Amino acid sequence: MGPFDNSEPAGRIHPYAADWTDTQVVRRTGDKLQLPQNLTEWVPVGTLVQWIGEEVSALDWETHFLQFVQPPPEYRPRILLSILCFASCIGIFGASEIIACCHSEPAFQDLCEKKVPFPDELDHFRRANRTMLETVLYRVFLRLTRHHKGLGSEPLSPSVDDYLRCKAVERLDISRHVNTWDE
Repeated sequence: MGPFDNSEPAGRIHPYAADWTDTQVVRRTGDKLQLPQNLTEWVPVGTLVQWIGEEVSALDWETHFLQFVQPPPEYRPRILLSILCFASCIGIFGASEIIACCHSEPAFQDLCEKKVPFPDELDHFRRANRTMLETVLYRVFLRLTRHHKGLGSEPLSPSVDDYLRCKAVERLDISRHVNTWDE
């Protein structure tokens, strides 16, 4: 079993989530939820990028960045957040891999506006803004789950909500570990 194998034990979705046999998602669809490593298995790249952009825009940027009296002009927090979230959503975790994608992959080129960040810039931003990254990933996972399961705006059960939060944290932890191995 490799570091990116997301298989779960039979009968459980996640070690911290309740068994899904009692949730509305299972009753409605007859199956258990397990997010794919690459979320583009469930939605097109364009949809995923759009959702990330909407969730990044929905954050309270004024409050979060009050520590900057005048941020440096080259500081692009929305772009860095979008790049890191998209990379996590498609299973790319290392800063060097992300940079390579910014040079070669159209979705990444659009996200970085063809101004490729430095690996240290991504690593620093990821460490300094983990809560924002977790929030955006969780919200994207919610949208993805609703879309994939055809739930519309129906509320999700607490166990589904916990599972999605755990998956957001898990992806950020993978990123942290992959970047530690790269150093």
